[in-house]
Amino acid sequence: MSSVEKNANSKHCFSREEIVRKFESCRGKTLGEIDKTGVFTGKPKNKGVAGAVIEQSVLGYPPDVRQEPDIKIDGIPYEVKTTGLVFGAKSEGGGRQRRSKPGPSGLDKCELRDLEAKEPMSVTAVSVDEIWKEEFTSSAFWHKLEHMLIAYYLYNDGKAKKVDDALEYERFPFIDYELHDWNDDDREVLRSDWQIVRDFVARVHQEGLDPDEEYPKISHELNRKLMYTDTSPKWPNKPRWRLKRSTVTSMVKEHFAHAELERLPVLLSSYADIERVCQDIRRDYGGTTVAELARELHFGGSLAGKSVNEGLLVRMFGGSEKKISRIDTFAKAGIQCKSMTLASGAVRLSEDMKFARIDFDEVMNEDVSWEDSAAKECFEGRFLCAVFSEPSREAPLSENVFEGFKWLVLDDEVVDEARMVWEEVRRLIVEDELKDIPVLRKDGAQIVNQNGVPRSAPNFPKSKDAKAVFVRGDSSDSSRKPLVINDVRMYLQYFWLRKQWVADRLAQEQYL
Repeated sequence: MSSVEKNANSKHCFSREEIVRKFESCRGKTLGEIDKTGVFTGKPKNKGVAGAVIEQSVLGYPPDVRQEPDIKIDGIPYEVKTTGLVFGAKSEGGGRQRRSKPGPSGLDKCELRDLEAKEPMSVTAVSVDEIWKEEFTSSAFWHKLEHMLIAYYLYNDGKAKKVDDALEYERFPFIDYELHDWNDDDREVLRSDWQIVRDFVARVHQEGLDPDEEYPKISHELNRKLMYTDTSPKWPNKPRWRLKRSTVTSMVKEHFAHAELERLPVLLSSYADIERVCQDIRRDYGGTTVAELARELHFGGSLAGKSVNEGLLVRMFGGSEKKISRIDTFAKAGIQCKSMTLASGAVRLSEDMKFARIDFDEVMNEDVSWEDSAAKECFEGRFLCAVFSEPSREAPLSENVFEGFKWLVLDDEVVDEARMVWEEVRRLIVEDELKDIPVLRKDGAQIVNQNGVPRSAPNFPKSKDAKAVFVRGDSSDSSRKPLVINDVRMYLQYFWLRKQWVADRLAQEQYL
């Protein structure tokens, strides 16, 4: 090894005390104030500008593209990641009101609690020529993930709307950093995700299959099987591993809000594990009423509210939280839970299913394709549906009987419909064809809400024109329309699934 190489490697080695000192000195500063090497001079590109500041000005080394971790801390390899955070959906739309004194990061406790990942976190390339010959513990994938030094900054005042010029990153504040290590359960989930892709690539090599025919499935069919990760872009572009946005957001919540998610007593490292536990639960509790479940599972709450079923489900899995979203594996995998009711043997939904809130900053950013959108990630996710049967329409919820679980997974046809709806929303905005349309009765008179506000809605794709996916606003206060797009004032807008489509699809699915 040359003296130049030795000097270069020595600059990549730090003690934990050095890391703490370097990053603590960044508190209260913007990326521009941290920049010592002139990253913001000239015309930097948006992609990677924040990471370049951290690497060059805080850690003091130039970026590289090797498939090994970037630095060593007390002799342990660490990958350096720099990621932007935004305020979550609950804190958007109506402005923010600071509730307490800001801390060293410049944000108060409530703001820190609202932080979410702006986007998935890129990990490393899916090297199809190498991965099939690797073992997990020595793989490039695990080398990049095992230990991470993550630097967090607040993107664009906490809004996801894209900035047009990389120079605007200069004003983004550094928030905090963490030395992230995975717990044992998380490591097994990541191992399972990696193994799914590794085994698929190995089969292509070993059976001599056509790579151009098979490898597009890596970022399509296989993504549906992965819990914490996905891959993008689609072949023939070389795919890269990414941590899902839901996974990164859970990491952020744990770090900033100290919101430790509940770990179940059973390991769920794959969807197959979840299905096996669901089968066990159905065997143990199938045919049991809500009231009987509440007594047996020591659920101490009202049995009349909508949330009772979800609370019971958590307890069936061995947890104690009230919501599935508070369970570690479910939160990181982005698995949502829905309760469905059977009436006379058929699935009956009282209302359409609210699916996901529309990120208009993303929709209006024409640099973001459907393939890379958060919306596509949502539609390729899974719903775990708990099915209950009711003895009669008049029976109270406590008499409903637990039947079992079914997956609701959207097929390619529905995902394509979602893409067309998403693109139509974009077209209406970009081509300035967005309008506020009065909602009329059959006699042609405009409907007026109980508070006296005439009812209207933007001309986004409606339920009457949809097979499954449409757009509708939602609000707990019909007098308040917090969003304004192209001078059209509206409620927060969501993707919805038509109730009849959901009912028909679940009727076709077998119990887990």
